[in-house]
Amino acid sequence: MLSGALLALGANAQTTPPDGREKPAAAATNAGAKSEQGGKPPLAIAPDAGREQAIVDAVSARVPAAEVLLLEVDKAKVLALYREQTGRERRGAVLLLHAMDDTADEPGLIHALRTGLPAAGWSTLSLQLPVLPAGSPRVAYGGTQELARKRIAAALARLSEFKPAAIAIVGQELGASLALATATGAREIRGVVALSLSSADGLNPPATTVPAMNELEVPLLDISGEFADPAQRSLTDQRASAARAAQYTGYSQTTVPGVDDMLDGAAEVVVARVRAWLGRHATGAAAAPGPPDAPAPSPPAGSLP
Repeated sequence: MLSGALLALGANAQTTPPDGREKPAAAATNAGAKSEQGGKPPLAIAPDAGREQAIVDAVSARVPAAEVLLLEVDKAKVLALYREQTGRERRGAVLLLHAMDDTADEPGLIHALRTGLPAAGWSTLSLQLPVLPAGSPRVAYGGTQELARKRIAAALARLSEFKPAAIAIVGQELGASLALATATGAREIRGVVALSLSSADGLNPPATTVPAMNELEVPLLDISGEFADPAQRSLTDQRASAARAAQYTGYSQTTVPGVDDMLDGAAEVVVARVRAWLGRHATGAAAAPGPPDAPAPSPPAGSLP
């Protein structure tokens, strides 16, 4: 069960996303996002309830009704998708946190993880994070973090009701930063997988992209893409250096060849790597030394079904 300290954090086929969803308008690079901040106060852009309801309607129409959960956060209903494990061994549960402006069943990595991990004995709960109005500047997603943390707390509380043997968090981009913030100092979380973490840089308020390694008490797998831009690669290198300086033996880092930092087109490779890592590292509450992970195989060509 989750402790009061953790709860205090706040609260099948791939298809085209619902109409009206488009990526944030600001430049996707870290440099562009940083220049847009310009030291100004945080942008106050409220989450778009209408867009989120469109996401709920579209996703609910294409997934089994039994998988759809509606959590209550700040008197609003929040979508979460729960899929029970189907493996021979019940290993635990994984909370999935998607990237900015995505959905709880986003085609690509999130959908592949949500539907692929249960066969390995991991139930999945994929949480819908706040979305801003279409065309909002990317930097403004920094202002969604407080509400996102409340949703994560509610999702973990709901997930604990299933009494999993262990709970791990897998997040992408801003979802990865939120996963680290949630796991810091929380022994109830057995492991964190951070996908595309460097891509969360440049928000206002900022997202954590280089965590305090001496405060982490769980194993951390850091997965990035070979073709990350120089600023993203620098942050990835900083995390490795911070782990060495803190003598944090629970940290491992791997690069998927042939893709950018958002790991587009590499869902099959990423799911296989996450499954293997969770099986080795997410069964204990504290980080422990162990052999390095094997190199990731080359990603398959083209989009995955």
